[in-house]
Amino acid sequence: RSCLTLGIISTLSSLLSLYSMTLLSAFRVLCVQNPTIGGRITLRARLLIAGVSIFVITASIVLSVLPVLPQFEDMFVNGLTYTNNPMFIGSPNKQQHIDIIDKYYKASHKGGIMTWKMIRRLVADMFSSHGGLIEGQKLNFYGNDGVCLFKYFVREDDPQKFFSLAIVANNSVCFFVIISCYLYISIITHLSTKRLNKGARRKSTARNTLLNRKITIMITTDSACWIPFIILCALHYTRTMDATAWYALSSVIILPLNSIINPLLYDNVSVVRAVQDV
Repeated sequence: RSCLTLGIISTLSSLLSLYSMTLLSAFRVLCVQNPTIGGRITLRARLLIAGVSIFVITASIVLSVLPVLPQFEDMFVNGLTYTNNPMFIGSPNKQQHIDIIDKYYKASHKGGIMTWKMIRRLVADMFSSHGGLIEGQKLNFYGNDGVCLFKYFVREDDPQKFFSLAIVANNSVCFFVIISCYLYISIITHLSTKRLNKGARRKSTARNTLLNRKITIMITTDSACWIPFIILCALHYTRTMDATAWYALSSVIILPLNSIINPLLYDNVSVVRAVQDV
C-alpha cells in the first residue's frame, strides 16, 4: 500500500504542476493580447478561474487514482505473485495464468475473455484440496518496474498501454503549448519594444533581455526533460530499444526535478512585468 500511495502522490504532483504551468502560460498570452485582463479581476473571471482550478485538480486526482481502483484491475494489473508456489513462478501475467489453467482443467479460453477475478477463483479451486487459500498478490500499475511510480514505458502487450500512451500524449501537448506560449510572448515583447521611443526602449530592452533569458531557461529545461523522455517512450513501445534501464533515472530524477524547477522559473517577477509592459 505504501508503494501505491507513493505512486499516486508522485503522479498527482506531476500532473498538477504540468497543468498549472500550462494554464499560467496560456493566461499570460491572454494578458499580452488583452492587457485589461491583467488589471482588475471581475467576479466572472474569479468564478472562471475557480472552475478551471477545480477541474484541473479533479482531473489530476482521477487520473492518479484510476490505476488502483479494483473496477479497472483488468486494465492495470500486470500479474500476480505467489509465495512458495512452484506452479506460478515469479509474476506471471494474465496469458501465462490462462495457459496454466487451460492445461490443468484441460480446457481452452483462447476465444473468450477471462478476468483477474475469474483467474483468482480458478487458481483457488486448483489448490482447494491442499487446504488453505491460495491467493496471488497483485502486481499493480505503480511498481511494475521496481519503482513505485507511473508506468510510462509500455509495449503492445501491456494491458494499460492506451492509458499510459494517452498520458504521455497529454503531457506532450502541454509541453508544446507552454513552449509556444512563451515563444509568442518573447516575439511580441520584442516587437513592442521597437515601437517605443529611445528612452523607454533602453529601459524596456534591459527588462526584455532578462525576460528572454528566463524564457530560454524555461524552454531549455523543459525540452531537455520532455523531448528525450517522449523519444524513449516511443522507442520502447515500438521495441526499437529496451528503455527499462532508463526508467528509474527518468521517473525518479528528471521528471520530478523538472516539476520542482518549473514553478521557480514561471513564477518570476520579470516575466510578469514584461507582460504588463506589453
